[in-house]
Amino acid sequence: MELKYMQHLKDNPGLSKIIPLKGLEERKIMDLRSQFNKGKLFPKAFEEYLLVGGESEATGMVYEYEDWEEIREDCEEDLEYCGYSMERPYFVFDRLDGQSSIFYLGEEDEDPKIYILDPYGKKEGEFPLVRPSFISTFSGLINEAIHRIQNDISF
Repeated sequence: MELKYMQHLKDNPGLSKIIPLKGLEERKIMDLRSQFNKGKLFPKAFEEYLLVGGESEATGMVYEYEDWEEIREDCEEDLEYCGYSMERPYFVFDRLDGQSSIFYLGEEDEDPKIYILDPYGKKEGEFPLVRPSFISTFSGLINEAIHRIQNDISF
């Protein structure tokens, strides 16, 4: 497969001396599609990500394959606790301090825009429930993480 969005990740397999870059097997990708996207393909940038680094990718920007169901459940519990729900289908790929990093499913963008889902910030009146991430796209996030790792810049 020719890569359009994740070539930079593939070209940097040694980002971590501890975690090797490893893609997911096609069977696991199909299972993820079934579980989180009604069997449909994910946006192209995320599909490429899964093939290149879905098992382990060493940037620290995306949870490991085994954790996606757990972080989705945690996100939904936070939403319920705060009295909110999401009408649009979305995928949770990372969590930190009660905030989830998501992209919406079922849109036309090959490289999905990424958002911060923050039910606690909304409940406290500090933030909207969903706000754009400071890095706008999924591939942009991965590329920024690679840049920061290579140049020893904290996130």
